[in-house]
Amino acid sequence: MNQRVALFTYFGQDAASPPMINSAEYLAAEGYIVDIFARNPAKGFIVPTFRNKAIRYYTTGIPLNRIGWRIARIHLVVNAWQKMREHRYDFVIGFDPWAFEHAWLLAKVFRIPAFHHSLEFFWPENSLRKKIDLAGKMFFLQRADWMITQDAMRADWLSNKCRFPREKISVVYNSSFGDLLPPRKSRYFRDKFGIANDKTVVLAVGTLDRHTLAREIAESVSRWDQKFVLVFHGWGDIEEIRTAADRHPGRIFISTEVLPVEQKYEVFQSADIGLVIFSPDNDNCWLTGRSTGKLFEFTRCGVPVIANDLAGMHELISGRCGEICGTWLESIENVLQRVVENYDAYRKGCSDFYAAHSFAECYRSFLEKVNAHQKA
Repeated sequence: MNQRVALFTYFGQDAASPPMINSAEYLAAEGYIVDIFARNPAKGFIVPTFRNKAIRYYTTGIPLNRIGWRIARIHLVVNAWQKMREHRYDFVIGFDPWAFEHAWLLAKVFRIPAFHHSLEFFWPENSLRKKIDLAGKMFFLQRADWMITQDAMRADWLSNKCRFPREKISVVYNSSFGDLLPPRKSRYFRDKFGIANDKTVVLAVGTLDRHTLAREIAESVSRWDQKFVLVFHGWGDIEEIRTAADRHPGRIFISTEVLPVEQKYEVFQSADIGLVIFSPDNDNCWLTGRSTGKLFEFTRCGVPVIANDLAGMHELISGRCGEICGTWLESIENVLQRVVENYDAYRKGCSDFYAAHSFAECYRSFLEKVNAHQKA
């Protein structure tokens, strides 16, 4: 009889969630049937596609208004319960606290383990309502059977914040499930925007807002050498970025198309240099370390990166697969030039970096530790 697991997500952005997609694909490749219970896609997003036919994806509509939102969450749990009672599940995984609440409740109903996969940390909780909400999340998180997060610094943070045993938190790098891709360049952005071949394409991808310093990145273009052009690809504060782009015609390009999974690497392979930039003003961004998926997507494609100076980033990246600029993008114009001057070495460093951070090896270790703990 096949093993079976249930994955729970909540934010409707699963098509742009490599940790969830990679987890499902890995588990399916290991012989599990994977049922995913999610909300309907958020505006601008699509239902994710999967390579393995053992993965099934179920959605429940979630309205935006607060009363309807709360009722619909109950509806999502009921829908999942109706599906889950037809089979025997080995464990459930909830991605981030909101989805983990659903996973934990149903795990208790079916008497199976519940694992929390942490992608984002809590933002500062200042109001009374938010403090009460945080206390509710802590109730569930402290009762997880195991936790997963993307690097050791984040694991330490979770252990301290949630008062959760550090030995029951596994690190699974936010890398890709798959081998290094053959070195090749795509013309996706050059053809889409008419970018000349003699220009160096610098890519900022993913969420584009104050947490990823999107406006500061756009404004820094005025200091860049004319051979560099900036492409934004993602979602977020697009109009603010567009205003900056209007001040630099022919230097900044904006792409908001959500591509299906099988085309996602067209984006990364279209870049010459990738940006891994986050604001330093909250724990979630300050502790990026090995947690950001775009770092691994760039290096998988042999694209050198530039990161800003956050916790652990010098030791992780500098001189290996790219360079570090100032925390608030100081000297980014000089760093761009250094990457170009050392491009071949950093491109080779990308393959070494990616090979050292295997998603499959980490996930296998996580499952082995869980199994050993349950047998003890």
